[in-house]
Amino acid sequence: MSIKILLILPLLYDPFVGKDKTKHFGASCIIAQATYIKTHSVAKTIFLSTSIGVAKEIYDLKIKKTKFSTKDLLWDFAGTLTGIFIQRYY
Repeated sequence: MSIKILLILPLLYDPFVGKDKTKHFGASCIIAQATYIKTHSVAKTIFLSTSIGVAKEIYDLKIKKTKFSTKDLLWDFAGTLTGIFIQRYY
């Protein structure tokens, strides 16, 4: 039973879906759209948006003293790709 708790505990602390994840997705999508409009460069857009997401997670870890979330970074990246797609093809 204790092994099950150890496997489930990280998911309870940082679920893969939730209100926080939609904020990460939305913010990254907006940042990516604005960056792509200005630069017309996929590489620069991915670099800037990803850098902001990583900086936010470092802030969470060092300043807020919470966990560095790779799941948040996955949602950031998904938002970035969506923002680029929207600006390039719509």
